[in-house]
Amino acid sequence: MNSKHDKLIWNAVPTLFDVPNKPAPVTEKRRHVVKHAPELNASAKSSKSPGLKNIPSEHKDSTNEVLVVKEPFSAAVTISNVLPASSSANLELVNDRSEGCSRRFSFNSSDKKKLKNEIVRLRNQLRRQKEKDKQKSKYNSGLTRKQEAASCDRLIAELCNHLPPSTVSFLKTQINMGLVSKHGRRWTVDEKMFAMSVFYQSRKSYKLLQNIFCMPSKRTLQRTLQNCSLYPGFSKQLFDTLKIKMQQASEKAKDCVLMFDEMSLKRKLVYNRERDCIEGFEDFGILGTTQCIADHVLVFMLRGVSVKWKQPLAYFFVSGSVKPTILRQLLHDCLAKLEEIELLPKAVICDQGPTNRCYMETLEKVSVSQPFLFHGCKKVYVIYDPPHLLKNIRNNFKKHDFVSGSGENRQNVCWKHVSEFYAFDRNLPIRMAPRLTDKHLDMPPFTSMRVNLAAQVLSHSVAAGIETLCHLGKLDRDAEHTAKFIDLFDKIFNACNSRTIKSSQPMGHAVSNGSGPVVMMCSSKTYWPTCKS
Repeated sequence: MNSKHDKLIWNAVPTLFDVPNKPAPVTEKRRHVVKHAPELNASAKSSKSPGLKNIPSEHKDSTNEVLVVKEPFSAAVTISNVLPASSSANLELVNDRSEGCSRRFSFNSSDKKKLKNEIVRLRNQLRRQKEKDKQKSKYNSGLTRKQEAASCDRLIAELCNHLPPSTVSFLKTQINMGLVSKHGRRWTVDEKMFAMSVFYQSRKSYKLLQNIFCMPSKRTLQRTLQNCSLYPGFSKQLFDTLKIKMQQASEKAKDCVLMFDEMSLKRKLVYNRERDCIEGFEDFGILGTTQCIADHVLVFMLRGVSVKWKQPLAYFFVSGSVKPTILRQLLHDCLAKLEEIELLPKAVICDQGPTNRCYMETLEKVSVSQPFLFHGCKKVYVIYDPPHLLKNIRNNFKKHDFVSGSGENRQNVCWKHVSEFYAFDRNLPIRMAPRLTDKHLDMPPFTSMRVNLAAQVLSHSVAAGIETLCHLGKLDRDAEHTAKFIDLFDKIFNACNSRTIKSSQPMGHAVSNGSGPVVMMCSSKTYWPTCKS
């Protein structure tokens, strides 16, 4: 410390003192000194051993007990240095293993070697016994599995007489896979195809079935699909498989329609190791590729009319929108390949995109009087997608309104009637159109692409509500034309959206001669030419 400023010196060095006879630290090898009563024989008790008399008083306590050290021997040396040389005190090294036991083997004693050899012998004997038990359990488990497999075969042979082959095959798979660990199961191609059909029908259902039955994992199905290489263009393998499938189908199941549409993609380039090329550019299959980065995909799909089935046929990467000339070539190539497998679609369905309309009107000469195109000498009808048509009707209705008839028969169909109806209906405790909200009328960004909002505006409940308010005097009498317009489009959409042959609703069943949709179309035939926006 600095005496002038009473502060510590920053570079001070501590003083080390050399202490003579420094005691050893207390560790496991140096135990504390404990008290222990010496064991004296009868002669020593009678003669009062002189050794006890010669122990100095400072090494005794009040009960005349002798200080004894446990282990090890180094502690005895320390105590011998403390006691005087003339003292003949009995010092014992007590073993911790048993109380009162003073015997301790030396490091290399013969008894200790015998005990060590005995321990090694017993360990080897235990190891050999465990190996014998393990081999015996394997042998018994092998016999058990063989017996279980034989009993399962007998059970399956019995079930073949009472159950369909597909059910028996599924039960056989469950029995065989139940005898194998989760990571040791090997699935056949048929079992993977069955699991894949269930997986793509409903992923939640497949996840539930995995908890009940032995089913392939999701990753197993993904690896199976990775073995199927599908690239832009028409795949010959896919059409060959479809041909084999259609040979077993009925004539009714062969009735189908061809659909194509574009979907937006993210612009990205990816290296394909299998093909040793970079993917992400515009690709039209056999028509070649370009250096433009694709941001759309054009997909062709086939779907049954009378029988429920669908099959994607091909896809192509497109930059922007496909050109009408390329679209025409791709469409006729697809129709030609379908004709080779004896499958000709009855109609072609697409949306009202600018490219599609340009192609149909200019290259195929499709019009109201000629709603079909020619492939060779066969007619293929052209139908615009009904949901897309419904959205366009709603958008034009909101922007421009509609007018039907002329002169004294002029009928105004206005969007304001829908707004007035909603303003009145929203305050009622029990609403006439409960699904109608502000979003249906204000139409925020991207809501114009939602079909459900258009279908809920052009619905029967809205038409019935407007008609009711007209009779109550809450709306103008011209609103009845708006109600008629909305109800007509609701019936048309229900007729195009029918899925069953029979239905309780007049517009809910399939179109046939004399059905509700046909009667409605015929009665409204004079209404459409006079309706303009």
